[in-house]
Amino acid sequence: MKINHSIMFLGITFLLLSSCNSVDRVLHPNNYIPRDTPLEKEYIHDTIRISNDQGKLINSNIAGFTPTKQLVFTSIGQTFNIKPGQSFEIVAENIDFSNTTFDIETNEATGEIKLKLVDKDFSKVKLEYKCQTILRTGIDFVPKIELADGLDPEQIVVTPVFDDNCKRIGFQIRYGSEERGCRKEAQEILDKFRNCSKNTSMNNSKNGNKTKGSLRLNGKKSLYRKLGIPIK
Repeated sequence: MKINHSIMFLGITFLLLSSCNSVDRVLHPNNYIPRDTPLEKEYIHDTIRISNDQGKLINSNIAGFTPTKQLVFTSIGQTFNIKPGQSFEIVAENIDFSNTTFDIETNEATGEIKLKLVDKDFSKVKLEYKCQTILRTGIDFVPKIELADGLDPEQIVVTPVFDDNCKRIGFQIRYGSEERGCRKEAQEILDKFRNCSKNTSMNNSKNGNKTKGSLRLNGKKSLYRKLGIPIK
């Protein structure tokens, strides 16, 4: 009987390990593709300080806010709401940022900012109310968008997001247009998009180059850039 129990235990263990391996192959197929070069991963070893300044995410090292708590992100799907006036240290522990990034959503009614760690390739952007606006950085494609049941019909507006140097760093996805009352939520991103698009067009025409810049994050690899916060 002891031998049978051992065999049964080994069999169950093998099945569990096989199932886990199969699931991991589906979720992370690139890890199992035969390759001639090592698999590259991007780990950011930053501890940064951020604050919610009346509905805007800012670098609290510059603003002079004092963090009172630390947020440690360790896995995809983790979410946290930052209330106006709150300051935190942000730590990413063993997170591969070649596959992940943050969704940043501001609630214009309350001023709260929701941070969510997402898979860049597979996590959908879910829109649940009019004028909801979500910023996703570090992507060069429009992510899949899912609408909550029972929403009134509105436009889905997708706007490229630029940093202060007019480098495109991602997309803003919004449920509702300026014409339908979402001007406040859209204004800053739209203004920067228009200014940078104008400058890019002028530079391209002068240089005879029609190719636009990459949407991937360039320069210093930092959590500030993943959160769409300018690096001073």
